[in-house]
Amino acid sequence: MLKKRLFLACMSLCVSLLLTESGFAEAYTQWQLPEGVFARLGKGRISDFVFSPDGSHLAVASSIGIWIYETATYREVALITEHAVVDVIKFSPDGKTIAGANLYPSNPNSQFVRFWDAETGRHKHTVNHTPSVVSMAFSPDSTLLATGCGDSNVRFWDAETGRHMQTLTGHTDEVLSVAFSPDGKTLASRSRDRTLRFWDAETGRHKHTVNHIRDFAFSPDGKNIATSIKRTYSAVHFWDVSTGKNTQTLDVYKGTRAFVDRLVFSPDGETLVIGGSDSSIRFWDTKTGRHTQTLWGHTGTIECVAFSRDGKTLLCYGGECLSLWDAKTGSLKHVLRKQVLGHLSRLRRVALSPDGKTVMTQAYRDASIRFWDVSRREHIRTLTGHTRAFTSVIFSPDGKTFATRSYDGKTRLWETRTVKHKHTLTHDGHIFSGDRDTSMAFSPDGKTLVTGGDDGTLRFWDVGTGEHIRTLTGHAETIHSVMFSPDGKTLTTGSYDGTLRLWDTQTGGHRHTLMLSADPSLFYNVMFSPDGKRFVAGSHDGTLRVWGANTGIHTHTPTGHTDRISAIAFSPDSRTLATACRHGTLRLWAVGTGEHIRTLFLDRDADPHIFHSVAFSPDGKVLATASRSDDHYAVHFWDVNTGKRTHTFTGHTSDIYSVAFSPDGKLLATASADGTVLLWDVPRTLEIYEHSEK
Repeated sequence: MLKKRLFLACMSLCVSLLLTESGFAEAYTQWQLPEGVFARLGKGRISDFVFSPDGSHLAVASSIGIWIYETATYREVALITEHAVVDVIKFSPDGKTIAGANLYPSNPNSQFVRFWDAETGRHKHTVNHTPSVVSMAFSPDSTLLATGCGDSNVRFWDAETGRHMQTLTGHTDEVLSVAFSPDGKTLASRSRDRTLRFWDAETGRHKHTVNHIRDFAFSPDGKNIATSIKRTYSAVHFWDVSTGKNTQTLDVYKGTRAFVDRLVFSPDGETLVIGGSDSSIRFWDTKTGRHTQTLWGHTGTIECVAFSRDGKTLLCYGGECLSLWDAKTGSLKHVLRKQVLGHLSRLRRVALSPDGKTVMTQAYRDASIRFWDVSRREHIRTLTGHTRAFTSVIFSPDGKTFATRSYDGKTRLWETRTVKHKHTLTHDGHIFSGDRDTSMAFSPDGKTLVTGGDDGTLRFWDVGTGEHIRTLTGHAETIHSVMFSPDGKTLTTGSYDGTLRLWDTQTGGHRHTLMLSADPSLFYNVMFSPDGKRFVAGSHDGTLRVWGANTGIHTHTPTGHTDRISAIAFSPDSRTLATACRHGTLRLWAVGTGEHIRTLFLDRDADPHIFHSVAFSPDGKVLATASRSDDHYAVHFWDVNTGKRTHTFTGHTSDIYSVAFSPDGKLLATASADGTVLLWDVPRTLEIYEHSEK
């Protein structure tokens, strides 16, 4: 059971960070920050969530750590960051331990299982799990953790010490799911080899094997197990756990083409509920094998059926539909579809609170978690702050406001000094399809923000009120570049349709279109010089092309890169151009002549770096770059005059898509795929890192 001291322990670790130079204290935005970071926006990308056994708390695994919420108030009470970036989490049945693991990590060195004390948030131990973890489950007495592994084995771990107990062998492919029987005496493991194996949980001895398994469920007393068989989808078989003998067969869909999708026993064990491919929910008496009723009302694929702990409510979800039923009478309580739930896409994960009174939903294309009252069918609360990924961040000309964009299709405006959220700009057509999009720009007077979207449209917004002003159409593909002329009278846009367009900002009228190439896919990045005299386009083949902005005449083609130009930045005086090759090098160029000035190198012996973003400091003396090497995500500072790397900052847990300096150069904002934006206090960060290096 989670206690209030979890909150106190967390806060004692970060109390020194709660007050900033600006004098504001903003709850979780300053919890557990990396060194030198002023504030964090966003709570990270959600990977999993689970209720504590008593339902008093909710643990949410994110790309930056594990957030703990109090379900009575829906407020965050702690953030666990120590070794806490995991894909899946589990509470032990006694509520004292949280276990987490990475599923299918890209880096073999990142394969692990970690344990935390659920009452204090203290990291207890880490298990180096050489084969990848595919599934895991606690024993009912909370003493063991079983992991189903990618090497086809099952492993037992002591949950208190993290000691490896034993390895169970026999499967021939990865183990997709593991489950202990309610009495804790038997472990069942289902593998991609289509077998279900029964093991003695105490000795690890293999007991029985059932072939061609699709799904399975233990009876509440642990004596029987129900399975759907892949070879005969329409039937359900009951097996005696102690003997492995088939005791009963239910012809659920005899004579039809429908098949069994999901299985669940009622808490009293008297009923087996079957979710079918025909979207039906069928009840069967487990003693007599008699079909008692069929429920219709759910639409779409059934991905899960689950009872509340008291057995009164049945939840069914899949696709874009969530249905709730009275488990005794079979009457349909509610059907909540995607439009009612308010999510952007089909459901990804649903959880029913232990008392059956609240249901949580999360969808694939948005990161919010929504709470619903089961009895009243009312939306209770939405946990905000989580997002799929931040793709870009820019400061207004006066530095008082900054804007962020994210994969949830929203542009957000923030007050720089207090990091207070001002407005959220959202509309149809700007929900990203997958490629990152950095097309937004402040007008020179800072009063207007322009955003470009996947649908090829431009939208103008009032920065003060957040109101939509106008929409311009003309581009046929995603807009990847937006820039105002220095006087604010002209807007220039670049699109993946292969064109540049010039617009009159006063009237919204289209002035001119320039075709960059007959092949629209050739150009990846376009940027305009701060003085408005030139624009540069980076291509997929590594070449750069420079045009006069007023004439549209191609002036020169600097060469040297051998891979896609992933990032471009002009120096504030428009004399120097910095370019990053996605898999390779950083180069500086003289804008007027196209002459190569120098190449900037990271460690030559290190793993290849992928560069996503570059930005000059306001005085033009420093170049900031964001890169990834293997699982290492960093921001590097370079001396522009010497080409030497001076500092490296770390803090994000995924790719950094955008870096931006504030106009006074005192703040650096970084937007990441980990679902956060970090605001770095540049002078303080430099001091910290210089001191640590000494």
